[in-house]
Amino acid sequence: LHQLHLAGATEKARQGAQAVRDRLRWTSDGAKLAAAQGAKAVRERLTKIQTAKAVKDRLRKLQSPSARIARDKYAWTLGVFVLMITEFVAVNQRGWLKAWYSFLITSMYAIRLKIYHADNLHYFLIDFCYIGNFILLFYLHFYPNSVVLFQLVFALSTGPITVAILAWRNSLVFHNLDKMTTVVVHVMPPLMAFNLRWFPEETTNGQLKAEEIESVSWFRALVLPLIVYLYWQGCYFLKTEG
Repeated sequence: LHQLHLAGATEKARQGAQAVRDRLRWTSDGAKLAAAQGAKAVRERLTKIQTAKAVKDRLRKLQSPSARIARDKYAWTLGVFVLMITEFVAVNQRGWLKAWYSFLITSMYAIRLKIYHADNLHYFLIDFCYIGNFILLFYLHFYPNSVVLFQLVFALSTGPITVAILAWRNSLVFHNLDKMTTVVVHVMPPLMAFNLRWFPEETTNGQLKAEEIESVSWFRALVLPLIVYLYWQGCYFLKTEG
């Protein structure tokens, strides 16, 4: 009995010692885990601080006078090249005018959409000048041989869109993307309409014939564009004020 009691006591002592070792190991593992998590949090915090500092430094450099001057030089040069290419295409390569106009208006509209949407100004992008450009794009790419659509886009482009150049006091400032986009939106449709009217076969690669557009009725010249304008005005009012 004494030996059995001694064996039981020894077993209990061994189990107790094992339990103590397990608790010590768990405590040690927990401390290591907490230390690792704390170190990871510290590293993440330092990374965020360093990233924020790098961004601030980058913005500070971009806003420096030398950086602004460099950007203006590049933008001015690019704007001059765009003007030169537009003149060359409109005068010597009218067959490429449709592609050049489509590239300019879609790329600049996409940039303006991103900027205006971020500033909650995207409703400005459904003004009539943009709608007129969309109608012109639709005509050029889907129905270039339609006389009715040609006369409609000619009336819209040389009418309200051209008047808007003076009404909104458009200015050609090469280093200002917003002003350049406004100029392209208002100047390119009349330029396109002029070439379509006086050089239809060259501009449309023979799809629009000169003899088909020699005359136009009062309805197509005034009434139809007015209907389109009033329809847009009603939809615009319902969207913005309704």
